[in-house]
Amino acid sequence: MTGAPVHVVWDCSGSMDDMGKMQIAIDVVSVLRHVSRHGGVKAHALRLALWSNGPVTFTDLVDGGPVTVPSVPTGTACMDSLLEALEAAPITRLLMVSDGAFGDAAARKLRQWLRRSPVTAKAIAIGADASWPALRSIFDRESVFSAPDADLAMAWRSMESSGEHPPVSLNDVIWPTVASSEDSDDDWN
Repeated sequence: MTGAPVHVVWDCSGSMDDMGKMQIAIDVVSVLRHVSRHGGVKAHALRLALWSNGPVTFTDLVDGGPVTVPSVPTGTACMDSLLEALEAAPITRLLMVSDGAFGDAAARKLRQWLRRSPVTAKAIAIGADASWPALRSIFDRESVFSAPDADLAMAWRSMESSGEHPPVSLNDVIWPTVASSEDSDDDWN
């Protein structure tokens, strides 16, 4: 493995028990595991924590059988136990799999912790009723992904450190490729 490990926090609170969200989360974590092992240039070790109303502990997510949830989600997830686990682990990359139903006080605590820590954080919104505004208020707007785009969330290249800026439109992505492939002997001109 190369690159810093990605610490995945899987929200297992009661709101995740609705409308098939846990099955979607299982599929998302399976995709993350596959991308981390076979993702091309940089593979990342994955460390997984199930976040509910008890203690939070990170364990290695290894290849093997299907991803399963050990218990049915219940209750309100305890933000304090999550923050204790985040403080205890040497985390540089955090990926939260959640519907964003945190509550205002919990969202504020996580947002404050992320702003004062050197962690690069992203979220994958789970479910049709995922709270995108809540997730975007905690994580950067460009750092919240839908479940079908879970593989995109595993791209951890820092544009800020390279001096590049994210593309604003599709033309910003396509035009440099088209412009650089033009030849003076082109029959189409």
